[in-house]
Amino acid sequence: MHYGVEPNLATFFSVFLGVRNAVIGDALDELEATRDETSLSANAKSSKAVEIYRYLDATAQSDADWELIRCVD
Repeated sequence: MHYGVEPNLATFFSVFLGVRNAVIGDALDELEATRDETSLSANAKSSKAVEIYRYLDATAQSDADWELIRCVD
């Protein structure tokens, strides 16, 4: 369930738990971690990578975001 529309929960996560909003770099780090994960099957890695790429496609907005995405090793 997505809690983005609940201001009390947004405050809870950001203020009390110190959780910040994800940024493009976080998704790219997750993509690299997925690539390097040895305990996942190839199918699981592929599914997770597709999910991350869909997130990137939906959230990248600026030229700087796309430049970061293109420069992943």
